[in-house]
Amino acid sequence: MNMDIQAKPSGNRIFVLTIFALILFARLVITIIADPQFFPINSLKIEASYQYLSREKIQEIIAPYLAQSFLVFSERKLKNDFKKNPWVEYIEIQKVWPDHVIVQIKERFPVAVWNNMLLSEKGELFKVDKMDLFADLPRFYGPQYQQTDVLHIYEKLSKLLLAQGLVIEKLRLRDNQAWEMILNNGVLIRLGKRDMEERISRFCKVYPKLFAATFDRVSSIDLRYSNGIAVNWKKDVDQINSNPKKQMG
Repeated sequence: MNMDIQAKPSGNRIFVLTIFALILFARLVITIIADPQFFPINSLKIEASYQYLSREKIQEIIAPYLAQSFLVFSERKLKNDFKKNPWVEYIEIQKVWPDHVIVQIKERFPVAVWNNMLLSEKGELFKVDKMDLFADLPRFYGPQYQQTDVLHIYEKLSKLLLAQGLVIEKLRLRDNQAWEMILNNGVLIRLGKRDMEERISRFCKVYPKLFAATFDRVSSIDLRYSNGIAVNWKKDVDQINSNPKKQMG
């Protein structure tokens, strides 16, 4: 009696073949997902002011990502690349199915030069190339980490002085916490350590009658007195005091 006996695949062999098939299938799926031909980015919307960050620079940063598949496009990596640019204050990236990307960029806005760096309207310090392009910005000086204090005082005093047509060119907080400023006509004003707004308000009240017609002859003004104002006229001071810009660097 002849009997044909066929060997059945063992359970281990079936398991191995199943795992192998799943791996091949997974690789196929990953390949399809990562292929921009299957899931291209067809639409890109950029919202930015383009005041300091050019369209060309933005496109240069985004370009490598547009060649990727929509499904593997990484908002986090693109954000990190944008944050390397000092002009970017805030960025939001949104993926909209099936092929749309929205990029919203808020630029930093410089309001002053702090030592050798730019100071933003939020009190953030940042360094950029070609600092000479910002020579028209007011210059702030002071101890480390006190740039926000100087900015706040500048904003308050500027409003008072602008009403008289006066502009702050330099503002300094000294190490002893005493304040002084130089106006855009070169006049040095010493404010002391307290009551800066009150002292500038007092000066602005007398400015139209006492100084408006002769302010070009003033070298410096001392507002540290509680009941008066001390004035140095250019004809009464020596060479150093007649050029107050030298005193503040």
